[in-house]
Amino acid sequence: MKRRLALLSLLSAAVALAAVAGVAFGATPLPLSRILELLFSSEARSANPTDAWIVLNLRLCRVVAAGLAGAALSVAGAVLQALLRNPLAEPYVLGVSAGASVGAAAVVAFGFTAALGGLALPTAAFLGALASTALVYALARSGGRIPGPTLLLSGVVVASVLGSLVSVLLFLSGGQNRMEAVILWTMGGFSEVDWARVAVTVVPILVCAVVMWALGRDLNLLAFGEDPARFLGADVEPLKVTALIATALLTACAVAMGGVIGFVGLMAPHAARRLVGPDHRILIPSTALLGAVLLILGDLLGRSVHPPLEIPVGLITALFGGPFFLVVLRGQFRRSGS
Repeated sequence: MKRRLALLSLLSAAVALAAVAGVAFGATPLPLSRILELLFSSEARSANPTDAWIVLNLRLCRVVAAGLAGAALSVAGAVLQALLRNPLAEPYVLGVSAGASVGAAAVVAFGFTAALGGLALPTAAFLGALASTALVYALARSGGRIPGPTLLLSGVVVASVLGSLVSVLLFLSGGQNRMEAVILWTMGGFSEVDWARVAVTVVPILVCAVVMWALGRDLNLLAFGEDPARFLGADVEPLKVTALIATALLTACAVAMGGVIGFVGLMAPHAARRLVGPDHRILIPSTALLGAVLLILGDLLGRSVHPPLEIPVGLITALFGGPFFLVVLRGQFRRSGS
């Protein structure tokens, strides 16, 4: 236990260091002393409004959004891997992210953000994610139960259909600017995020993460299979429903802030499991912290390679996540004897 707590402390320190780096570095590097002065001194902010805007409304907002999105995707991935007993599972596999993307892309493509205000994007992402989750749940449910393999296959089918809908929205967007906005959205990134989106999404992310942490014991029991988990006292079907709703909300929040960002929900849980073991009561906070670090650093890398141009963070995570997926898949083949 002491070792695990020490690792949690180290991961927390890593998040803090990544956040400092994310605020300090960019097209205009700022020393730590200057950042602290701008954060805590109203006089310094009044005397240097440009630097204050860069630190507070650009970099700090991006760092917080990236950290929250990384934590949300990572917790969702860890929960789905436990739910399906499949190490390749992540939010995108079940169509959760695709549903959130359809809702958000519709808002961007038809210009509803200007008409409906800052809540339009996260609300549309929430509704899309919940609708896709409900559809997957309805397709997979059989005889009062939700078999894991059927749930996985239903998710793949729904994700494919919804991915096509995003492409249709791209062509119906009715203007080059909107088309470019949808394309950038599908690549993932935090260049357009603001404090309003962060404020809307932070509470659902924290609540869902805490709920999944509280259900950590039941998630542990699922590793033995659904029937043994029932025998050991887990209420499996309500657990599945709760987990699906939580992963939908977590993924919707991440999509609302940063667009489509893949593989974080795959990489962070695997890395955290290597560090702290399979106990979800420790794994969930660990994977949240590690996911936050990965996405903060990924966003920093994307905007630091060739400033002022930015590489979308979704491309950065895909660049590293694709090979990681193949490594995990190869390990699965070896264990199965294929």
